[in-house]
This record gives sequence, structure tokens and C-alpha cells, in this order.
Amino acid sequence: MEDPPSAEKRVPRVFFTGAQSTGKTTLLNRVLSMFPSMKSESGVAQRIMERRKLDRNSVFLSAESTMTFQGYMIEELKRIDQENEAAGQGYMNDRSPLDPAVYAIMGCGSEVGQSFQEREEFVYLLNKLRSSGLLFLIHPSEVCVDDDGRRKIPIMEEMLVYTEYLVELCRHHKLNFIEITTTDIDQRVQQVHDAISAFLST
Repeated sequence: MEDPPSAEKRVPRVFFTGAQSTGKTTLLNRVLSMFPSMKSESGVAQRIMERRKLDRNSVFLSAESTMTFQGYMIEELKRIDQENEAAGQGYMNDRSPLDPAVYAIMGCGSEVGQSFQEREEFVYLLNKLRSSGLLFLIHPSEVCVDDDGRRKIPIMEEMLVYTEYLVELCRHHKLNFIEITTTDIDQRVQQVHDAISAFLST
């Protein structure tokens, strides 16, 4: 029997957040195959850079270029969310709405970062995350630091500061999140699998 038109179905959203090179995409790809009802929306930043013919140097050239790119990011994250919600499609993303907010803080200062958090797209996405989302926060490790040729080369101290801002924003906005501290990929996969399974069963 079909649900009445007014019935609302929860569209699950699973976000992986963390500093670059912490293994978000790798973890997403490993877990995705275990949940065939979910789709991947990974690689958002790379797609924006390719579409707009940007490279990592131009993105982080100045505070203005950093802020412009994070604006593109939050707009695209909202578009992706709305598209999947309209289709009733659950998804996983290796970028959360918190990531562009942290880049705004680190690249442009706390005042600009606060203004970014007042954007309609940011508020919309946090409301969706609270109501039907699951957030994994991956902590950095020295073994994760590498240069992929696309993003700004990571520095461990910056990765730790980035993570501190993420935790601070999660607590400030009263978001539930699951911290991934192990570097063992099999342990990561098991922890994430168990949490998503429980999340989807509620």
C-alpha cells in the first residue's frame, strides 16, 4: 500500500568531515558497497575546481578567493541535498557543511566565518543534518599526510587546528557526531558500518 501524499519519508544523509588527507573518501568508498540503498556524492570540491578551471593555488591565493570557493561549496552541497531529497535518495558525502565554514574561519578570520554560518545554505544543511543526518569526524594522523597534486599540501599542525574548529562548531551548533580516531582502515570501516546500520534502522 502506498503512503499518502502528505507522508514524509526521511532521506538519510551520511557526512564524513575532517581535514584533508584524513581518509574521508577512502572510508566512504569502502563503506558504500555495504549499503546499496545509498549513493556517493564524493568529490564535490574536485568537480567544482574542474568546472571552474581552478587549481589549489588559485583557490587559496587570498582570503577573497578562499571565501569565493567556500561559497561555491556550500551552494553545491545544498543543491546536492535538495536533489537527493526530491528523489528520496539517501547519500554519503566526503564533505560536510561544516568544512567550508572552517575554511572560511581559517582563511578569512572568525568574523567572516561567523557571517558564513549565517548563510541560508549553511542553516538549511545543518537543519537537515540534525533531523536526518549522521556525521563522522575523522581525526588526522601523520600517516595520512600526502600530496595528491590537487589540494593544498597538508601540514599536521594545520590539520589539528582544522579538527579543533570542527569539534568546536559541532558543539556550538549542537550537532551529534561520531569521532574516528583510529588509523586502521578495517577498524574504521567496522565502526562506521555499525553506526550507519543503527542509524538506518531507527
